[in-house]
Amino acid sequence: MGAGQYMSVHHLSFRKHLKAFIVINVLLHAINVIGGEKDIGGNEFYYWAIWPLLGWGIGLYFHWTKSKPPFSGDELTCLIM
Repeated sequence: MGAGQYMSVHHLSFRKHLKAFIVINVLLHAINVIGGEKDIGGNEFYYWAIWPLLGWGIGLYFHWTKSKPPFSGDELTCLIM
């Protein structure tokens, strides 16, 4: 697989993942803010939508690191110097 193919396949996969992440987390936050005034015990507002955001965000970070193209020797030398 060439560098161009690697970039396009993995980059497109990451972009789809990112779009799903944004859309679904916006919906979850809207549901949390609109429908969740208080928790079951009548205590203050519980912001539960942060947990899916953090968990999925970790997975998205690892997907992003996988979607970056591998470094060539020249690029690595430029980063070090």
